[in-house]
Amino acid sequence: MQIPEDFIVQSVENAHFKARRIQDSAWWGREKSLWEDIVAIIQWDKPLIPLVEGRSGYLPLVDNESESGFLKLKGLGFFDPEANKISPPGGGIFDEHKGRKGQLAYQLAVTTNGDLEYLPFPPKPYGAVVLAKAQHEFMITKLLFAQGLKVFEPTFVYQYEDLQFENENLGVVGFYSTTDLRDFVLLADLVNVELEDNTIYLSYGMMAALENQALEVTPLAIFNFLKEFFFDIGHELHQIHQVVADIELHFQNIGLNIKTNKLYFFDLDRAKLQSDLLPKQSQAYLFRDVLSFMSSWLYMYFGSSLAKYFLLEQRHFSEDFIDLMNSFLNGYSQGMWKLSGECLRDLQLEVRGDFGQILEAKNRLSFELAELFDQKFSTGTFLQDNLKILIVSQQKI
Repeated sequence: MQIPEDFIVQSVENAHFKARRIQDSAWWGREKSLWEDIVAIIQWDKPLIPLVEGRSGYLPLVDNESESGFLKLKGLGFFDPEANKISPPGGGIFDEHKGRKGQLAYQLAVTTNGDLEYLPFPPKPYGAVVLAKAQHEFMITKLLFAQGLKVFEPTFVYQYEDLQFENENLGVVGFYSTTDLRDFVLLADLVNVELEDNTIYLSYGMMAALENQALEVTPLAIFNFLKEFFFDIGHELHQIHQVVADIELHFQNIGLNIKTNKLYFFDLDRAKLQSDLLPKQSQAYLFRDVLSFMSSWLYMYFGSSLAKYFLLEQRHFSEDFIDLMNSFLNGYSQGMWKLSGECLRDLQLEVRGDFGQILEAKNRLSFELAELFDQKFSTGTFLQDNLKILIVSQQKI
């Protein structure tokens, strides 16, 4: 395999870092022809242009001029869309979590006892990954990949010898996917819908996925496509949860091959092995992963034009939301769980509803989900009691 020549350029940042490989997999041994270019990219002798999103670089690979997959290099730097340039890794703190009106945002955390609490997001290095997290993600992904689960193949970990963040070394972790990069789309981009001049525009990924399956471009076809896809996400999450928990599941760490409908989970740097967790910790982390996906869909659906698209086409957008969530839960619980939807009926949720309305919907769904988990783990009202405390603390944040 080779890297297309027009995807790497000589450095214009006068940046150069020393890096050494400290872990690798069987893939690395198979692809010796790529070693020199990959090292040059990681050390910023030849930066990637322009396929950098967030702190990851996406590198298409070709074999006899035909695409044969891509590499994801996490911790490579950061793409600034306003300046239209890639900044080197480690240049300060990356503040991606800002709450309403700019105040500090909080994450739902789990204590050693399995209790839930809100804590501020920890600081992260700008465009970079702490080496210990890179190594952890390599280990977790390697374990899941070996079991045939839907993750990228881990390839290597490099350590930057001259870059640190809060006295911790920085690094780059690499992953390989067999998917043609042009056919790979994030779930967040797939369901993104634009509304302009009273006209709805579906994403390229959604249009291509429907075309590849010979489906009509109609609200019903889109609904059924998402319903099947959400079932697959839930089913795969159930398999992953047999091994690890705490994967912070949201629409930015699930990808789709729009030609084959194969899905991928990635960004597993915080995942915890089930064998290391106490029973109530495991219950709380599993609950949070499922809730994280449902919350992402709630904000994406009612905070974007997708609900408006369904509404304009005379679909019942609020009922559609519950049906899609139940498809996800059906896959996750192997047909055992179903949301009633009653908790949302008197809310009269509107398209592009305000934050308070969506937050109330999230809290109500959380209680119903917590009840399902408490029943599954036979822990009385453990999670439900935790949530009651959280709602009060949430109002003080």
